[in-house]
This record gives sequence, C-alpha cells and structure tokens, in this order.
Amino acid sequence: MSSKALAPKDVSNQAVILIGVDQGKVFDLKEGLNFAGRSLDNDIVINDPKTSRKHFVLNVSVGQVHFKNLSPQNEILINGKFLLEGRLEPGTLILLGDTQIKIQTSNLMKAIPFGGLPVEKPKNQRVSLSTPPKQVSKQSPANPIKYAIYAAILIGVGYLVLNSPSTIPQTSNPGAETEAISPSEDASSTLLRELSASGKDTQNYTEAQAAFIRGFRDYREGNYRRAADSFGAALSLYPTHQLAQKYLALAQRKHDELIQNTMVEARRLFEQGSLRKSQAKYKLVVILLQDPNHSLYKEAHDKFNEIELLLKSEF
Repeated sequence: MSSKALAPKDVSNQAVILIGVDQGKVFDLKEGLNFAGRSLDNDIVINDPKTSRKHFVLNVSVGQVHFKNLSPQNEILINGKFLLEGRLEPGTLILLGDTQIKIQTSNLMKAIPFGGLPVEKPKNQRVSLSTPPKQVSKQSPANPIKYAIYAAILIGVGYLVLNSPSTIPQTSNPGAETEAISPSEDASSTLLRELSASGKDTQNYTEAQAAFIRGFRDYREGNYRRAADSFGAALSLYPTHQLAQKYLALAQRKHDELIQNTMVEARRLFEQGSLRKSQAKYKLVVILLQDPNHSLYKEAHDKFNEIELLLKSEF
C-alpha cells in the first residue's frame, strides 16, 4: 500500500469584480504584465466610463502581484489608501471609478509519494523461479562452504526482518492527511463564517459599499457635502463600515474648510471693490451651508443683498 504526502501549493492569482457593471466577473492573472482599464484590449476589461483606457497594470512574478497606476490624474484607492504603486497581498481591494476589484488566490493541491523522489529499484536483484540453479561441480570443494555461508546469512536477515518493527511510516493522527488535503476548504468555511458574523455577506453591506463608492467619487471631485451624505447613508446601512466612518469625518472637515475659505475670499474681494466676484462667493457660502440659522449663512445672505443694492445704484 502506497502512502501520499502533500506537495507545495500551485497558486493562481485572480482579479474579481465585486462592485460594478460586471459584478462577479473573474479574470485570471497570467505571469507577467496584466493591463486593466476600459479598453477592450486589456487583460482586465473594466466596463466603467470613469476609468481610463489603460488605468493600471498588475505585474505577476514568482507568485507576487505588483501594482502601478498608469493614470495618476485618476487616483486609485488600495485598501482605503491612495497609492501609485506597490505590492498587493491576497484579498487586496482596488477601488477606481464606480468599480471595486479584489485580488485573490485559488490554491490547487497536488499529491506525490513520501520522500518526494522516486526510489530507484536495485539492479540485478530479481531471482528467476523458473530457472533451476546451475549444478555445482563436484571438483570444487570450496563451493559447498560458500553456499552454506550464504544460506546462514539469508536466514539471519529473514529473522531480523520478521522480528523488526514495521518501517512503513505511521500516522499518529488518522485524520491528519484528510485535514491537510483540504486546508483551502477549511479556510473558505472560516471566511464565510467570519463574513456572516460581521454582516459582510448581507444585502445591507453590499448597498453600504455602493453608497461608499458614490461618496468617494463625490469626495474626490470636491463635492464634500454630497459625499458626506453618501458616507452617512453607508453607515446607516452598515454602522461598522470603517472606511465610511473615516471619510465621513474627512468630508465634513473639508466641507467646513471650504466654507471658511470661501467666506474669507468673499470678504477680501468686497474690500477690494470686486463686487460681482464677492457676491458670487457669498452666494456659494449660502449654497454650501443651506442652514438659515447658521451665523455665516446669515452674514453671507445679508452681504449678497447689500452688494445687489450697490450694483443697482451704479446704474
């Protein structure tokens, strides 16, 4: 009976579209360069108008995946951080445009005999049972002694073999081989349990992730108020969404900074006598705040009306 041992894993890398027009589509990553973008001649075709024709490239070498953004003006989020290039780990999330891509590996197990290398059979050791031994010449007195020695040796070896413990490798744990054969199945089951416990396998999480992507797009375009609304919607669907929490705080801070800077610019333009430009800035403050009870809203609204009267009086 032959025993089997496990050889090292064959690892193939894949890119899976988690969110986007082609959600669920899987692309196998070949060794070498894998280009990604909306152009149809790419290895990874992204059906998203907000991506570049050649947006990024994945370089697969010796089981490792290296990433480089080919369109720096269009930023890419790698696990929540803006990166231009770097090495990607299995499970890395790539966010660009309205599309989210996950880098993953699929492991295929192979079996080989114990020892790794085939054992070379001893040469010239087969004994033919059909060919009788040659007759020994009676004229050679030394031959009977030689065969008696051989017989004694064979008997001794046979005794040792029959009474020695078995040399076949024994497994202390009968289930160890089965357990080793399917680690990927165990890992998948564990991952599914973790996702279920965290709620990431639910419809709420999927919708929250879509809301986050919308918010991130608005955040990148400077629409901080709308971005904050989308991040808030993501958190209402999935309260522990860490990226939504982070970018909600950033969007709110950026929105407040934009209002303050616009107000400072409006006052400066008014003092310089650039009434129309100043009025436009005050109007922008009113639009950004949308809160009549806010002190800056009241100031901007009053200054807008004041400038309106001044402009009319000039005619």
